[in-house]
Order: sequence, then C-alpha cells, then structure tokens
Amino acid sequence: MTDAINGLGGDGQFMAFADVYTALERGILDAGVTGAHAGHGQRWYEVTDNLIGPFISMPMGFETMNVDTWNSIPADLQAIIIEEGAKMELENLRLAAVWNETGVKVNVDAGMTFLEWSDEMKQYVYENVALGRVLPNWIVRVGPEEIAIWNEHVAPWAKVQIEDDGSLTFIE
Repeated sequence: MTDAINGLGGDGQFMAFADVYTALERGILDAGVTGAHAGHGQRWYEVTDNLIGPFISMPMGFETMNVDTWNSIPADLQAIIIEEGAKMELENLRLAAVWNETGVKVNVDAGMTFLEWSDEMKQYVYENVALGRVLPNWIVRVGPEEIAIWNEHVAPWAKVQIEDDGSLTFIE
C-alpha cells in the first residue's frame, strides 16, 4: 500500500488503525486508506470530507497451512477443502460490487462526498502506480518461486508476465 500511496504522490506511513481517526482529526495525516466499511466503522466521516477511489474494499478470508500439514490430509479431504475454497472465492467476487457500493453509500449518507476516479486516473494508476511502482518493487522483494507463481496464475488474468530479468511483458 505504501508503494501505491507514494506512487500517487503521497508519503505513505504505517499507523495503528485505531490511531488513524485522531491523526486525521489533528492533521497529522491528510488521508487514510482502508475499506469503506472499515472507515465508516471508525467514523472517519467525522474527520474527513471525501471518499476517493476506487481502492476496492472487499472482505477477504484466507486459509493457510504449511505443506507438511497439507500433505498429511487425506486426498478426499483436500478435494473438499479446494472445492469449498473455490465456492468461497466466487461468493466473495459476487459480493465485491455490492460490498463496495454499500461502503460508499454509508459514507455518503454520513456526509462524505464520493469522488470517483476518472477513466484517465484509473489508467494512470494502472500504468504508473501498479505496473510502474508496486509490481516492480514487489519483484525486488520476492524470489523466483513467487515470480513463477505470478506467471502461472496471475499473468494470464493480468496480461502481464514477469521476465527473468524482472522486466514486464504484456501478453494477449
């Protein structure tokens, strides 16, 4: 997130979520980034005027375990876990639009103004922030295994492959 904020011209800072309200109120922070519902729950609408985006807000749930534990689970139970995980993923994707829409609504109803990014801003963020800063900095932090996972699972969807030298190639 810091890479994204910095790429947009800000100075990204990490702060305990519970301290953000006071920091916004006192002018220590000019803005905060969170899901629309989480910001509403913390009453950020009392200390900020605008909701800007989209930085899509979506509830996530991840189930993780190490490979030894996974391998100790019988194959039939692994299949059930994978199937249920796929169902959960589809449901979260279905709910994403509703979640985002209601998150914006509750903040606007509380007095904020929603300033939606223009198509030009979305393109700028994609090209200059996501591909120009966030992804290159991620590439530096990870190893070849993570890049291989990206290229296998994300690249076909994102249409961006990471080359061995760390450069990006657009794919069809």
